Amino acid sequence: MSASFIASQVFNQLFLSPLLFIIPFFIASFFVRRAKWLFVFLSLAFYFFSTTFAVNVLMGSLENEYRKYAKIEFKPDVVIVLGAGANAFVPDSKLNQPSYKRFVEALALAKRMDLPIVFAGGGWAAHDGISESAAAVETANKLADSFDFARPSTTTLNGGFGLLYEDKSENTLQNADNTLAMIGRNGVTNPKIVLVTSAFHMKRAKIIFEKKGFKVAPYAVDFATKGRDISGFDALCSFGNLRDSFAALKEYIGIVKFFIIDKPRSEK
Repeated sequence: MSASFIASQVFNQLFLSPLLFIIPFFIASFFVRRAKWLFVFLSLAFYFFSTTFAVNVLMGSLENEYRKYAKIEFKPDVVIVLGAGANAFVPDSKLNQPSYKRFVEALALAKRMDLPIVFAGGGWAAHDGISESAAAVETANKLADSFDFARPSTTTLNGGFGLLYEDKSENTLQNADNTLAMIGRNGVTNPKIVLVTSAFHMKRAKIIFEKKGFKVAPYAVDFATKGRDISGFDALCSFGNLRDSFAALKEYIGIVKFFIIDKPRSEK
């Protein structure tokens, strides 16, 4: 590594990372009389969750089992891809980055397997300016027109490759409920699916879809971790790591919430 690279990393860590707040917070713990250990604990917790090590531990345990695609042991009825947000106020694709990667990978998979694909996601259209499904329609049409192939929209699950949209759901539980109803209206019972979503979200999504009656083959994309051994660089911290750590915590909480609250409620 060059001296300039090392210097830039030192600068980034001191002035453009959570250390900018962690260090003063930790120093303050020596000057307070009450709640001293709370200051120390919060400083260390803030540091831990902002490191690459924490992301590898928290995200890695969610992602690692999906790092290699397993052979699909049954004939799927449909590919279902879950939305992850949209933004109407940009000039490029209105799908945000995770949604775009999920959608493009699902399109390619469904085309290879000659399967219909359901894009599931309404999102927060009032906030985003567009629903996730409307953004997916626009993106699919742009790709089709740019690469000179037919727009893949369809109204049935029985004609091979084609694209349908479920635009009412606002979360993963509603994704499962609404797509199950859509598939049922197309005459498919006990649906067998390939489920496409971000790797860190796959464990929770797979649990929910299976509990709703789907037979699921997971197809994880958009990995946040590299699946490599621990290195000294994992002690470095960043705001991106902090975001990913709390995204992983949200998944664990979501799994617990499903079994404690959502699943019992849906079974009543």
